Amino acid sequence: MNTILIIEHDVNEIEALIDICSQGSKELKILTVRDEESANSMLIDNPADLIICNTSFPEMRDGLILAQIIQAFPFIPVVAIAPVNSVNRADMMALGVSAFFEKPFNDKILIETIEELVELSSTGTMRGIPTHSFLQMLESEEKSCTLHIFSKNNTGLIFIKDGLPIDAETGSLSAEEAIYEIISWEEVIIEIKFFNGQRDNTITKPLISLIMEGFRLKDEREAKKKEEQNLNKPQHKLQQVSLAGQRLALDIGLRLKLEFDTIDSSLDSSLVGMIPENCIIAATPAHFTITGTQLETGSHIRVKYLYMGKLCLFKSRLLKAIDTPQHLLFLEYPAVIHYHEMRKNKRTATYIPCAVTLSDNQQYFGAFIDLSSSGGLCQLKSKGNKEMPEIQIKQEIEMSCLLPGHMEEQHIKGIIRNFRKNSQESHIGIEFCDLPENLKQTIERYLYSIDKLNPPNNKEEAA
Repeated sequence: MNTILIIEHDVNEIEALIDICSQGSKELKILTVRDEESANSMLIDNPADLIICNTSFPEMRDGLILAQIIQAFPFIPVVAIAPVNSVNRADMMALGVSAFFEKPFNDKILIETIEELVELSSTGTMRGIPTHSFLQMLESEEKSCTLHIFSKNNTGLIFIKDGLPIDAETGSLSAEEAIYEIISWEEVIIEIKFFNGQRDNTITKPLISLIMEGFRLKDEREAKKKEEQNLNKPQHKLQQVSLAGQRLALDIGLRLKLEFDTIDSSLDSSLVGMIPENCIIAATPAHFTITGTQLETGSHIRVKYLYMGKLCLFKSRLLKAIDTPQHLLFLEYPAVIHYHEMRKNKRTATYIPCAVTLSDNQQYFGAFIDLSSSGGLCQLKSKGNKEMPEIQIKQEIEMSCLLPGHMEEQHIKGIIRNFRKNSQESHIGIEFCDLPENLKQTIERYLYSIDKLNPPNNKEEAA
């Protein structure tokens, strides 16, 4: 239903205009006010499709309220009603009114004019089209209109004259600052509304310049926000373990992230092999093979990977890069591994025999070698089992074991989160599901007792 606001100080005139508006073919919602202040409040709370306003009010210059309303709401067409010989038609049209009627007027013509202007007030709503793309469409059509743009909690106006934006506003921003902000909004709804042309040309830059600057400022804001988030992000406390006399316990095919000083982002690679205490062999990242970029021997490289719930990092240097028979990097073997424990709950190395039942109802025998109150690492060896199980991520699993402090065997359900396997054994990372509170407390007491018996030292198992 369309809404009309009548601004008229005389009660009899208000009733007459309501009667005329009611005679039209359209169903209309009619609101009335008797002064400018009430009109402004009404239009903020109840957006109208058309305004009918008297040009003369007691103790005020003719046309003053009309001019103020037109300036404040340029996206609403206005019909001016004037007493005979009180104001000049040309002056009123120059103010930006859409139609002018002098008393006495023809009711039928007024009704037709009202219906035409209500149709022009809002000509459509667009979804799924970015603001900058729609502005370019309007530029090619040389159209004049007001764009009322909505995005999440934001709303703004862009005033278009002959296809070019001449002014904009959103919140406390106006002109070019406002259009830069509006252009950056995502998932917008655009309502195409009337424009009376009564706006100063506060935007002088070409549309393409406005679009480019709007996106530049958006990228700048996002980069600054990301930087602030990184500054406020809690820093992980890294622990370290020496590899002196130890082999790096990694599986062939492990995904690696390689960071180079000359490249901003990390690159994907994988572990191909290693010679303990000599070198690590990794696949050359696709970035270098595609671009043909040559890597300098001695280049510093940071290697990151996930292992057993730990985020691991070590620093290395490039010993050699080869292109045949495969693109491979030979990296200096690390002396120290730095790591951060990613798991929320403390885990402790242990050995608790268990039986594992998978979804095929086959039972396998193994042991928990790593345990926390939220999950654990189960080891299954080929010895003692007829065959090694087929394992899938997110597969449901049930463990039967005798926990310390319990006389009866406990049955614990879980989900497989990760696994490693070879011909000799399988390591299955398990997250417990619906673990009873009494079993959770049993595990926590058990882990606490182990910590008391084995105080921490500087030696850690190599990651």
